[in-house]
Amino acid sequence: MGLKKLTFDEALNTAKDDAFFNWYLTNKTNGIFTDLGDKCEATSSNGKITFKDGFVSIYGRRIFIENGTNISVSLDSTKKGYVILKVDTINNEASLTLKEGTSSNYPSLTQTNLLESDGVFEFPMVGYSKTTTSLTLDKSVIKYIETNQTNINTARNNCLTQVSEAKTELNNRISGLQHGLRCQSFTFPTKSESTYKFNISSMISKPAVLITFACCNNIVAVSLNTLKGTTNLTFTYNYLGTNYNGYIERSGDYLYIELGSSTHTLKRIDCFY
Repeated sequence: MGLKKLTFDEALNTAKDDAFFNWYLTNKTNGIFTDLGDKCEATSSNGKITFKDGFVSIYGRRIFIENGTNISVSLDSTKKGYVILKVDTINNEASLTLKEGTSSNYPSLTQTNLLESDGVFEFPMVGYSKTTTSLTLDKSVIKYIETNQTNINTARNNCLTQVSEAKTELNNRISGLQHGLRCQSFTFPTKSESTYKFNISSMISKPAVLITFACCNNIVAVSLNTLKGTTNLTFTYNYLGTNYNGYIERSGDYLYIELGSSTHTLKRIDCFY
């Protein structure tokens, strides 16, 4: 028991001493540094995966990947796999190797907490899918270590986005309360002969909706609540001195409007709520 001088002249620091502080300084994250080197960017050609230079930290143990470091993948079957950086603190080794699973699943990885005990940690540098004729990289499996400023900027931008969305929603609610009614228009319906089909799913849960539309210079209005209790509703409109009967029906999320003639057109409906 006692004191152990670390950052002093002639002090003897072990790799594990440094690892503890590196782990803390990287926000307790394993990954590739984004702002050092070329982020170990991986490319593939002719069954070979090649990496650009970059730095990796695994529980505070830092490894430098030299530019041009590569590994060959045997295109002998259909499988998913990883190029892994294997850190072995028992044997004081770090190596780049392949680990493959099945045709549909990646392999499981050994990931020992190297701060608690010595062992092996397998970090995926990149994923891949191979067949007997192709090799495709999957970079979504890679984890990066961002700078604190990057994390702050990301959090700030996310916060600003949430505030903007909340502000828009609040303004919409206030506008609705101030003006009493809001309106949503539905255009480009599906047409079959003289029947028009509108998707009004966004209106179904509204407490009170008035549906209006113009047909041959006639304005038709009907309450959505009225349509909930009937199979269909008949309406009459006049065009060039002739009366026509039309029909309105609501089924699930859809509103069907049938006009009295296939030559008559319906371009939109307006829903007030």
